[in-house]
Amino acid sequence: MDNATAAKIFPEQGSIVLGERYRVDKDSVTEVNFDPRHKETWGKGGKAPLVAFDQGFGSTHGIVFAGSGGYKTTSVVIPTCLKYPGSMVVLDPSTEIAPMVSDSRLSLDQDIYCLDPKHPEIGFSVRDWVGQFGSSIEEDIATVAAWLMSEKPRLASGADDFFRTNAEQLITSVIAHVVFSDQQNAAGQRSLRAVRSILTKPEENLK
Repeated sequence: MDNATAAKIFPEQGSIVLGERYRVDKDSVTEVNFDPRHKETWGKGGKAPLVAFDQGFGSTHGIVFAGSGGYKTTSVVIPTCLKYPGSMVVLDPSTEIAPMVSDSRLSLDQDIYCLDPKHPEIGFSVRDWVGQFGSSIEEDIATVAAWLMSEKPRLASGADDFFRTNAEQLITSVIAHVVFSDQQNAAGQRSLRAVRSILTKPEENLK
Protein backbone atom coordinates (compact mmCIF):
# COMPACT_ATOMS: atom_id res chain seq x y z
CA MET A 1 0.00 0.00 0.00
CA ASP A 2 1.40 3.40 -0.92
CA ASN A 3 1.43 6.26 1.59
CA ALA A 4 -1.35 8.21 -0.14
CA THR A 5 -3.73 5.25 0.08
CA ALA A 6 -2.73 4.59 3.68
CA ALA A 7 -3.42 8.23 4.58
CA LYS A 8 -6.91 8.00 3.05
CA ILE A 9 -7.92 4.70 4.68
CA PHE A 10 -6.14 5.22 8.00
CA PRO A 11 -6.21 8.97 8.76
CA GLU A 12 -4.00 10.39 11.46
CA GLN A 13 -7.11 11.50 13.37
CA GLY A 14 -8.14 7.88 14.03
CA SER A 15 -8.13 6.77 17.66
CA ILE A 16 -6.46 3.34 17.38
CA VAL A 17 -2.81 3.74 16.44
CA LEU A 18 -1.45 1.23 13.93
CA GLY A 19 1.95 2.80 13.32
CA GLU A 20 3.56 5.54 11.28
CA ARG A 21 3.03 6.46 7.63
CA TYR A 22 6.65 5.76 6.87
CA ARG A 23 8.59 3.25 4.77
CA VAL A 24 11.75 2.40 6.68
CA ASP A 25 12.89 0.23 3.74
CA LYS A 26 13.16 3.40 1.64
CA ASP A 27 15.08 5.36 4.27
CA SER A 28 18.82 5.77 4.63
CA VAL A 29 18.84 3.52 7.71
CA THR A 30 17.41 0.52 5.90
CA GLU A 31 20.73 -1.36 6.18
CA VAL A 32 21.28 -0.43 9.84
CA ASN A 33 20.10 -2.61 12.74
CA PHE A 34 17.47 -0.73 14.75
CA ASP A 35 18.53 0.10 18.30
CA PRO A 36 16.05 2.10 20.41
CA ARG A 37 18.96 3.46 22.47
CA HIS A 38 20.61 5.17 19.48
CA LYS A 39 18.69 7.83 17.55
CA GLU A 40 20.91 7.50 14.52
CA THR A 41 19.30 4.12 13.83
CA TRP A 42 15.76 5.51 13.92
CA GLY A 43 15.65 7.26 10.56
CA LYS A 44 12.44 9.29 10.35
CA GLY A 45 10.75 7.05 12.91
CA GLY A 46 8.95 9.07 15.55
CA LYS A 47 8.47 12.05 13.23
CA ALA A 48 6.23 10.66 10.48
CA PRO A 49 2.43 11.11 10.51
CA LEU A 50 0.50 8.39 12.29
CA VAL A 51 -1.49 5.64 10.63
CA ALA A 52 -4.60 5.24 12.78
CA PHE A 53 -7.94 3.42 12.56
CA ASP A 54 -11.10 5.46 13.08
CA GLN A 55 -13.31 2.35 13.49
CA GLY A 56 -15.34 3.51 10.51
CA PHE A 57 -15.43 0.22 8.63
CA GLY A 58 -15.11 -3.53 9.06
CA SER A 59 -15.61 -5.39 12.32
CA THR A 60 -13.59 -2.71 14.21
CA HIS A 61 -11.59 -5.57 15.78
CA GLY A 62 -7.87 -6.19 15.35
CA ILE A 63 -5.09 -8.33 16.69
CA VAL A 64 -1.33 -7.87 16.70
CA PHE A 65 1.07 -10.80 16.46
CA ALA A 66 4.72 -10.38 17.40
CA GLY A 67 7.24 -12.29 19.46
CA SER A 68 8.64 -11.21 22.80
CA GLY A 69 10.50 -7.94 22.35
CA GLY A 70 8.58 -7.16 19.16
CA TYR A 71 7.49 -3.72 20.47
CA LYS A 72 3.77 -4.59 20.64
CA THR A 73 3.31 -2.58 23.82
CA THR A 74 5.38 0.45 22.88
CA SER A 75 4.20 0.71 19.27
CA VAL A 76 0.49 -0.13 19.60
CA VAL A 77 -0.83 -0.34 23.15
CA ILE A 78 0.72 2.78 24.69
CA PRO A 79 0.07 5.09 21.69
CA THR A 80 -3.55 3.95 21.60
CA CYS A 81 -3.91 4.52 25.36
CA LEU A 82 -2.59 8.06 24.83
CA LYS A 83 -4.90 8.79 21.89
CA TYR A 84 -8.14 6.80 22.27
CA PRO A 85 -10.89 9.09 23.66
CA GLY A 86 -13.34 6.39 24.80
CA SER A 87 -13.39 3.86 27.60
CA MET A 88 -10.71 1.17 27.69
CA VAL A 89 -10.09 -2.09 29.54
CA VAL A 90 -6.36 -2.86 29.57
CA LEU A 91 -4.91 -6.12 30.84
CA ASP A 92 -1.55 -5.16 32.31
CA PRO A 93 -0.04 -8.09 34.26
CA SER A 94 3.38 -6.44 34.29
CA THR A 95 1.88 -3.23 35.78
CA GLU A 96 3.99 -1.11 33.43
CA ILE A 97 1.33 0.47 31.22
CA ALA A 98 -0.87 2.25 33.79
CA PRO A 99 1.96 4.38 35.28
CA MET A 100 2.89 5.58 31.78
CA VAL A 101 -0.60 6.52 30.52
CA SER A 102 -2.64 7.41 33.61
CA ASP A 103 -1.96 11.17 33.47
CA SER A 104 -2.86 11.28 29.79
CA ARG A 105 -6.07 9.30 30.35
CA LEU A 106 -7.05 11.73 33.14
CA SER A 107 -6.50 14.64 30.76
CA LEU A 108 -9.08 12.99 28.45
CA ASP A 109 -11.62 13.17 31.33
CA GLN A 110 -11.48 9.41 31.88
CA ASP A 111 -11.78 7.84 35.32
CA ILE A 112 -9.06 5.28 36.05
CA TYR A 113 -9.50 2.16 38.16
CA CYS A 114 -6.52 -0.16 38.56
CA LEU A 115 -7.56 -3.59 39.80
CA ASP A 116 -4.49 -4.80 41.65
CA PRO A 117 -4.44 -7.68 44.16
CA LYS A 118 -1.91 -5.67 46.16
CA HIS A 119 -4.49 -2.90 46.59
CA PRO A 120 -7.82 -4.66 47.33
CA GLU A 121 -9.51 -1.41 48.32
CA ILE A 122 -10.05 -0.77 44.59
CA GLY A 123 -12.16 -3.50 43.06
CA PHE A 124 -15.59 -4.97 42.62
CA SER A 125 -17.48 -8.02 43.77
CA VAL A 126 -17.76 -10.55 40.96
CA ARG A 127 -20.89 -11.99 42.56
CA ASP A 128 -22.93 -8.76 42.40
CA TRP A 129 -24.54 -9.96 39.17
CA VAL A 130 -25.92 -13.16 40.78
CA GLY A 131 -29.69 -13.38 40.33
CA GLN A 132 -29.88 -10.08 38.42
CA PHE A 133 -30.24 -11.19 34.80
CA GLY A 134 -33.02 -13.73 34.46
CA SER A 135 -31.52 -16.88 35.97
CA SER A 136 -32.30 -17.93 39.52
CA ILE A 137 -29.81 -17.18 42.28
CA GLU A 138 -29.20 -20.92 42.70
CA GLU A 139 -28.36 -21.33 38.99
CA ASP A 140 -25.94 -18.41 39.07
CA ILE A 141 -24.26 -19.76 42.21
CA ALA A 142 -23.70 -23.07 40.41
CA THR A 143 -22.19 -21.12 37.49
CA VAL A 144 -19.71 -19.33 39.79
CA ALA A 145 -18.74 -22.67 41.36
CA ALA A 146 -18.13 -24.09 37.87
CA TRP A 147 -15.82 -21.13 37.13
CA LEU A 148 -13.78 -21.95 40.22
CA MET A 149 -13.61 -25.59 39.11
CA SER A 150 -12.76 -24.68 35.52
CA GLU A 151 -9.84 -27.07 35.10
CA LYS A 152 -10.96 -30.43 33.71
CA PRO A 153 -8.29 -32.95 34.71
CA ARG A 154 -8.18 -36.40 33.17
CA LEU A 155 -10.08 -38.70 35.50
CA ALA A 156 -8.23 -41.97 36.01
CA SER A 157 -10.92 -43.67 38.09
CA GLY A 158 -14.38 -43.34 39.56
CA ALA A 159 -12.80 -42.20 42.81
CA ASP A 160 -11.36 -39.14 41.04
CA ASP A 161 -14.80 -38.22 39.76
CA PHE A 162 -16.30 -38.75 43.24
CA PHE A 163 -13.86 -36.36 44.93
CA ARG A 164 -14.13 -33.77 42.17
CA THR A 165 -17.93 -33.80 42.34
CA ASN A 166 -17.87 -33.46 46.12
CA ALA A 167 -15.36 -30.62 45.92
CA GLU A 168 -17.63 -28.72 43.52
CA GLN A 169 -20.61 -29.32 45.78
CA LEU A 170 -18.66 -28.01 48.77
CA ILE A 171 -17.68 -24.84 46.89
CA THR A 172 -21.27 -24.39 45.74
CA SER A 173 -22.60 -24.69 49.28
CA VAL A 174 -20.04 -22.21 50.67
CA ILE A 175 -20.91 -19.66 47.96
CA ALA A 176 -24.61 -20.15 48.77
CA HIS A 177 -23.87 -19.59 52.46
CA VAL A 178 -22.05 -16.34 51.69
CA VAL A 179 -24.81 -15.12 49.34
CA PHE A 180 -27.79 -16.00 51.55
CA SER A 181 -26.31 -15.44 55.02
CA ASP A 182 -27.65 -12.36 56.81
CA GLN A 183 -24.55 -12.44 58.99
CA GLN A 184 -22.22 -12.23 55.96
CA ASN A 185 -24.37 -9.47 54.47
CA ALA A 186 -24.34 -7.43 57.68
CA ALA A 187 -20.56 -7.69 57.83
CA GLY A 188 -20.23 -6.58 54.19
CA GLN A 189 -18.53 -9.86 53.33
CA ARG A 190 -20.66 -11.20 50.47
CA SER A 191 -17.72 -11.70 48.13
CA LEU A 192 -15.44 -14.41 46.78
CA ARG A 193 -12.87 -13.20 49.29
CA ALA A 194 -15.23 -14.42 52.01
CA VAL A 195 -15.67 -17.74 50.17
CA ARG A 196 -11.90 -18.19 50.06
CA SER A 197 -11.60 -17.35 53.75
CA ILE A 198 -14.15 -20.03 54.67
CA LEU A 199 -12.65 -22.70 52.39
CA THR A 200 -9.19 -22.23 53.89
CA LYS A 201 -10.37 -22.84 57.46
CA PRO A 202 -9.28 -26.06 59.20
CA GLU A 203 -11.77 -28.89 58.65
CA GLU A 204 -13.32 -28.75 62.13
CA ASN A 205 -13.83 -24.98 61.92
CA LEU A 206 -15.30 -25.33 58.45
CA LYS A 207 -17.85 -27.86 59.70
